[in-house]
Amino acid sequence: HENRNAEDIAAIAGKIYDQAALVDDAMFAVRKKLDQATDEFETMVKRISTGRGNLFRRVDRLRKLGARTTKTLSDEVLENSRG
Repeated sequence: HENRNAEDIAAIAGKIYDQAALVDDAMFAVRKKLDQATDEFETMVKRISTGRGNLFRRVDRLRKLGARTTKTLSDEVLENSRG
């Protein structure tokens, strides 16, 4: 009877280990995708708010040239867009 229990414990332990390995693989894959998403987000932010041709700078210039607007970009956003 004890021998059978030991075999069952070993089988269950092996399945638990295999499941832990699968979880490890999934966590690694998620981390990699999160890192990629973070990199893409940072690229988007740069294009929108920093650099000479950024979007915020361009739309603020349009407003200054007379575009009719109902909203205003914050001073902080405009300051950051000017570098």
